[in-house]
Amino acid sequence: LVVFDSIQAELVSVPINDDGISIKHLEAAVQRCKQAGKRVKFIYTIPDFHNPGGVTMSMARRRELIAFAIRNEIGILEDNPYSRLRFSGEPLPTLYQVNRDEFAGFEVVTEVVSFSKILGPGMRMSFAKGAKSLIAKMESWQQKVNVTPDCVSQRVVARFLADGHMEGHLKMVNEHYAPYLKTMLDKLEEYMPEGVKWTKPQGGIFVWLELPKHISADDIFPKAAENKVSFIPGSKFYPVGQEEFNTLRLNFTFSSFEQIDTGIRRLAELLKAL
Repeated sequence: LVVFDSIQAELVSVPINDDGISIKHLEAAVQRCKQAGKRVKFIYTIPDFHNPGGVTMSMARRRELIAFAIRNEIGILEDNPYSRLRFSGEPLPTLYQVNRDEFAGFEVVTEVVSFSKILGPGMRMSFAKGAKSLIAKMESWQQKVNVTPDCVSQRVVARFLADGHMEGHLKMVNEHYAPYLKTMLDKLEEYMPEGVKWTKPQGGIFVWLELPKHISADDIFPKAAENKVSFIPGSKFYPVGQEEFNTLRLNFTFSSFEQIDTGIRRLAELLKAL
């Protein structure tokens, strides 16, 4: 959101459900823009282990989204930092792969992949796949923004990949993260009061909570912080003026099992007291 704000982009949020971005709501949003004389530049989405929602877009919804983009001549920017962090279930092809394999002749998807979530937060590197003409423009813009890229990090990542370490590394990372996600989901089930809902992702690093409508995560944040419980209020993930306040995002990758247990219990006690 900060990046989009910096270029003064006009953002329109579209709800997601268990299958991913809602095509019905997306179509309505696009129609409203057209009626207002505004051109939709692109659809931004995170189809795998969505941030902040944790949802993974179904295969049917991926096809539906690409078909919609083709019909309306709108590009799709696929943000893909989390798809390799899968702990269970079968991996799905990226939107870029579905576009290439099932919608030949229509290049509407540009996929951006980051190393920061799978190798380490210090590796602020990424790459993009898409139509050659668009990639050329991205490359030109990148040179203006970065001037001189971090060549050392590029060589480190290139050698890591060339030496065949990535698959073994991902196996280790996923085996490490999986029990922390399971613990968080188990503790949410054990402690949370009636009326609180949450996603049950098969990977990624986030769990998304939906509180009863009358509870604002922003309002309870100070009290939670006093009790050494950390989360990000869901309102921070919406464009200004389109916020929903009864949601919050949890991260299970930075805490011990004991801290997850204590944190979820304290958060549940705080909610029960409201």
